[in-house]
Amino acid sequence: MRLRLSLVVAVFVSVFVSLCALRSVATASPDDDKATARKEFDAGVEADRHKDWAGALGHYLRANDLLEHPFTIFNIATDYERLGKLRTAGEWWRKYLDRGAAAGTDPADLAKARQQLADLEARPGPLTVRSTPSGARAFIDGAPAGVTPFTATVRGGSHRVAIEHEGQRTERDVRLTYGEPQDLNISLGAQPATILVFGTPAGATIYVDGQPSGTLPSAQVPVPAGSHEVRVVSVGFAPFSTTADAPGGGIVKVPVALERGTDGSAPTSTAGLLIGYYLGFGGGADGGGKGGVFRTEFGVTAGHYDIGLGIGKLGDDTVVDLGLRYVFGSARFAPFIAGSYVFSSGGMAAVGLRADLFRSPVASVYLLAQGAVEYYSPISSETSNTGSMSSSSGVLAFPISLSIAGSFGRRVPTPGSTPAVVPGAAPGTPAPGAGGLSGLR
Repeated sequence: MRLRLSLVVAVFVSVFVSLCALRSVATASPDDDKATARKEFDAGVEADRHKDWAGALGHYLRANDLLEHPFTIFNIATDYERLGKLRTAGEWWRKYLDRGAAAGTDPADLAKARQQLADLEARPGPLTVRSTPSGARAFIDGAPAGVTPFTATVRGGSHRVAIEHEGQRTERDVRLTYGEPQDLNISLGAQPATILVFGTPAGATIYVDGQPSGTLPSAQVPVPAGSHEVRVVSVGFAPFSTTADAPGGGIVKVPVALERGTDGSAPTSTAGLLIGYYLGFGGGADGGGKGGVFRTEFGVTAGHYDIGLGIGKLGDDTVVDLGLRYVFGSARFAPFIAGSYVFSSGGMAAVGLRADLFRSPVASVYLLAQGAVEYYSPISSETSNTGSMSSSSGVLAFPISLSIAGSFGRRVPTPGSTPAVVPGAAPGTPAPGAGGLSGLR
């Protein structure tokens, strides 16, 4: 009876501790978010003063996650531009114009942002023109440009490209933006073709040869026969691009499945301390020959630490433990160590590897592979003459297991936390509007 009571008490204590640890997170007020956003914004302004564009961007993104504000979006757009990520900067400039207009931003500031976006889109970029057959004379907007194949630097915007060869002439429209290279492959005398672009997410913009050509989930784009550059973009997702070879009179299908956040198009930082819950389950076998292993575990995660209650089977024995795990580093594959107290008496020590399958600032799904040494007194379902549960003699086991687990919560900024680093060059671009974030006061 005493053992049964201790197990019940242990379960309730573990749940109570978990709830208490997250109470402040779950009940965080809007004022807390506003104050934290203000601190992150100020830290971003300070990083900008030291020309740490990537560091400033990490702070601004965290501030915007907590409380969206036009000033923050303005600075995010500017720092992306400074880092050379011009298309992503353009997406944030559009977001600034939308949010700024709704928030009553000064029309003069909105006009400057529109001009900044227009200048970005008009950045000159390389245009490569090829033809089948080659050796055709090419014209860009009516002016002689060379003989195919050739590459010319062309100002951003829409252009008409024409090629002539042995009395045949074909014209194509092409649009260059953000200084990005464009390839144009034109076949003379071929029948028109169709490119069918389909996939997710809905609403993503489809560009064919630099021209806006529809949105997902599906769009049919008529094109001349030949090679065409297909690009699909959406804020918050990595862009997709491929070359589609469209035969004359035929249809070429281009399936698309954008992946979220892998290019920083709308990244959120993983800096700061993540506090939340986790839940996992898995199985394996005992290296000492006791049989199969099954285990489920739940508890609290705080940064690199997990504290939780585990319940499972090791062979024919029921095992309950309260443990602590520490993960080294934040890489996708990271080693860990763990230890726990095993009811009713005993302990466990383990080492293993954590492999992230999915990770965002507030949630993750991962695998845990571990080997352990465990000593315990198994819990028996039989009762003694006094009516209490009994424990048999101690058992030494060597369980090896693989588990899948998930965690969720919220990320709390900490002093000295490392901001997300966004790679890229830092070309000279206009300074950001890094004025005070009055809307967060």
